[in-house]
Formats: sequence, C-alpha cells, structure tokens
Amino acid sequence: MKISNIVRQSRTAKTRAAGVHKAWLHGCVVILGLLLLAPAARAQVPGTGAGTAAAPAAPAPRPIPDTLINPRATMETFLGAMARVRDGDSDAIEAAISTLDL
Repeated sequence: MKISNIVRQSRTAKTRAAGVHKAWLHGCVVILGLLLLAPAARAQVPGTGAGTAAAPAAPAPRPIPDTLINPRATMETFLGAMARVRDGDSDAIEAAISTLDL
C-alpha cells in the first residue's frame, strides 16, 4: 500500500468523523432549542399555562345591528343620520356616532 493511499484514507476517515460530529451537534442544538421553546409555545395555547385558573371569562360580544352589518350599510347609516342632523333632528347624531364605534 502506498503512503499516499494511507494519507488519503486517513483524511477521509477524519472528514467522515467530523461530519458525524457536526450532525450529532446539530441534533443536540435542535433538541435543546425545542426544550427551551416548549414552555413559551404552551403558554400561547388557550386553556394551558400558569395563569389559566385566575383568568376571568370574557363577556359575550354584542350582536351586530343590521345597520352596521357590512361597510355599505354602515356608510348609508352614517350619511342618512348626518342628513337628518343637517335637517334639524338632533337625536340622529347618536346613530351617526354608533357607526364610528367599530
């Protein structure tokens, strides 16, 4: 066996060992990262985490009136209310203001 073949085999073995070491190290880093991020991910899931027992129940949302059901209806309600305010109906301002509470 020639010396150059022995040196080449030695370099190949070292390269293979370095590749295995890098893959093992990469796997360890990934596992460590997952272990460190697991508590943060669990805290974002509703019903889990540390503060779930003390959290008050959210109030039920109010139903959307037909005058505000879509953008066109909202704009028509606002413009109609402002026209009534212009004509002297001071109570119509409440309808106009209700369109602004999105």
